[in-house]
Amino acid sequence: MELDLWTIIMTLGGGLAFFLLGMSYMTEALKRAAGDRMRDLLGKLTRNRFSGLLSGALVTVVLQSSSITTVLLVGFASAGLIQIQQSVAVIMGANIGSTVTAQIIAFDVGKYALLMVALGFALHAVRKRPRLQDSGAMLLGLGLIFFGIALMSDATRPLREYPPAVQLLGDMQNPLLGLLAGAIFTAVVQSSAATTGLVIVLGSQGLLNLEAGIALALGANIGTCITALLASLGKSATAWQVSVIHILFNVVGALIWLPFIEQLAQLATNLSPSFPELSGTARVAKEMPRQLANAHSLFNILNSLLLIGFTGPIARLAEKIVPNRSSDQPDPFRSQYLDPTLLHSPSLALGQVQLELKRLSEIVLKQLQDVLHALDVDALPAPQEQEPLDSSPLAQEVVAYLRVLGRSTLLPSDSRRLTAYLKMSNHLDMQLQLIRHQLQRVNRERANASLQFSAETLNTLSELGEKVLQSLQLLQQAIESGSEEDANAVLSYKAETDHAAEQANRHLESRLLSDDPNRSELYRLESDLVNGLKLLAYHNRRMARSLEN
Repeated sequence: MELDLWTIIMTLGGGLAFFLLGMSYMTEALKRAAGDRMRDLLGKLTRNRFSGLLSGALVTVVLQSSSITTVLLVGFASAGLIQIQQSVAVIMGANIGSTVTAQIIAFDVGKYALLMVALGFALHAVRKRPRLQDSGAMLLGLGLIFFGIALMSDATRPLREYPPAVQLLGDMQNPLLGLLAGAIFTAVVQSSAATTGLVIVLGSQGLLNLEAGIALALGANIGTCITALLASLGKSATAWQVSVIHILFNVVGALIWLPFIEQLAQLATNLSPSFPELSGTARVAKEMPRQLANAHSLFNILNSLLLIGFTGPIARLAEKIVPNRSSDQPDPFRSQYLDPTLLHSPSLALGQVQLELKRLSEIVLKQLQDVLHALDVDALPAPQEQEPLDSSPLAQEVVAYLRVLGRSTLLPSDSRRLTAYLKMSNHLDMQLQLIRHQLQRVNRERANASLQFSAETLNTLSELGEKVLQSLQLLQQAIESGSEEDANAVLSYKAETDHAAEQANRHLESRLLSDDPNRSELYRLESDLVNGLKLLAYHNRRMARSLEN
């Protein structure tokens, strides 16, 4: 039998391309529509291993990407919002959630694929209705997935009667070979769903038996780890630990089930619908997709149930493989969460920016605390002169990230958040420069001239400083929550800081007539401190107002 190999390769490749394009459309639309809520859910539902398992599964089902779930997990773990041990259960849940794609693919709705594409495109063309656009993109993506499956099915149909192809695919019945092939293919295309879809197509054509298909699916679970591993490059030890946990769980799980593929196949067969009225390839085409999808789900569910009790040992093993060392600690003035892989998921990317802004505000808070602490030191040693930075590297990275993100198609709510975050990053950067150029300079000049503030002046300045610190802490809470209520709390604190600043100014004016030595120089330094602290509070209020919009 002669085959038109070029037509087969072209149709198979085109079908795979349509499948991946459909996955991209559907996933991006889901992330725009629900990404931020899923991110918040992932951060909240990780108090214990079972809620972590549930949140990981739910988030992955909605986002249709276990890799995105893992990237978000890296950010939360690096920020200290969840512990490494909690991330183990979330990864288990993400594996379960990723099997939903196979369940969708197994439905025999290919004849409606082009109808879904047409309806999805029509909805997507509604430019003034972002929600309808996203719904259209989801339907368009789903239609492209089924159309791609249909093309791959058409491409592989002639292979059923081609002995070399039958022999080659028959070799996949060797579990180790199937495992390796599934892992390599998934690592190349970076989509376990694509591997599973192709396995279902080959199985429905009778080119693969159920056991060989399961071995390939086990390999796909291992190959999908490459995405999280790539996302960890250049990141902290915590990021690598999360990736190692992902690899350990998937590899150990695959090896546990490798000797029991026949039993897993039998269980999947018993739980799947049967069509005894059909025979031959017609029966295989009807039964095999659901059997493979169920086997894939069963493997991940049973694997999680088997290992859910070992989250602690798995986390400790990951920490031993990638230990936390002081030399591994990231630069506090550089970004830790701005992952380029999330730039096509605006709501999720903005969540990472939110984490960086909170870090930036913590840097401002710490530097202000250092300045206020230095006021109480009687004999402040003259610090080494440093060239003040023109801009914070972290603020620059945040702004650059937001500018790239701004080129994406954004929902109105995401567009408002992006604008607010741009303003906030600039205000936080100005606060850092204000502290470095003005407040720290005052302390340096006071130390160099051996000048001391009176006890009453120190008390007055400290009171104003505490009010500004409290304002900044309220702002941090507003950044973390993003709520207007918390933003209003910053604005309503204006009366407190204004009153403290007015008291400080009156005190300084009353001291002008004193006969203290160096009174003019002290007044200049004291006034610079008061004005600098007032400006810091002003920036806090400007940032709070940006969160209100």
